[in-house]
Amino acid sequence: EAITNAVELNGVPMSPAIARKTLQWMRNTSRPANQSQAEPVANEILSDRETDILKLIVEGLDYKKIAERLFISPLTVRTHTSKIYEKLHVNSKAQAIQMAHKYKWV
Repeated sequence: EAITNAVELNGVPMSPAIARKTLQWMRNTSRPANQSQAEPVANEILSDRETDILKLIVEGLDYKKIAERLFISPLTVRTHTSKIYEKLHVNSKAQAIQMAHKYKWV
């Protein structure tokens, strides 16, 4: 209860990055029901390399095979994959693949 009172009286400090994400989320969720939200386009969200990696993930390749195909290290693939998850707001390959199919990025 003390935390709730502190928040009500003083608010909660938030970093500029969190504030931007919160505002973006609020804008996206407060649209009128009759106004459709445009479907996201992969290259507007992901870099070209991230898009390449997502396509290979959808093909079922593991980090090692993706690394071989793109002439990069498996660690670099893992880093790009983490960024993909972050940008798509997903937590797994399955969720990333589902989103790629949903928006016809592949």
